[in-house]
Amino acid sequence: MKKILSFVLACMLAVSCFTANANAFSADSAGPELSMVDILVTRASGSFSVSVSAGSIVGDRRELSLSKGETVQITATYSPSGSVDFGLIDSDGVFHYVNATNGSIDKSIEITKSGTYIFAVRNNSSREVKVSGYLRY
Repeated sequence: MKKILSFVLACMLAVSCFTANANAFSADSAGPELSMVDILVTRASGSFSVSVSAGSIVGDRRELSLSKGETVQITATYSPSGSVDFGLIDSDGVFHYVNATNGSIDKSIEITKSGTYIFAVRNNSSREVKVSGYLRY
């Protein structure tokens, strides 16, 4: 019985080491005045899961320091299908994005100017979408 309990506790401890909660923000535009919503990001380069209301944008509050020539790989699925933009907001508030329309994306964005960026998802459709995926840079 002790071995089973020890095994279960060890498994729970191992799983808890792989997740961490984080807050995020959203806005009606890609400007710097972003308000709070919920998002889960396990690491700067890791998985994410978020619900994005119709016609809105949600971004991670943490800034990513990226250099010219680096690439950011975005792999995600979402439902329901519709027009969704995935990308990075630069320090000037410009949203550099790639569009998806079929419920999934696996694309890279090349950084053309060194600086700080924020990962964001914009829902162009008329219904809320649930998005989950992985960000690599």
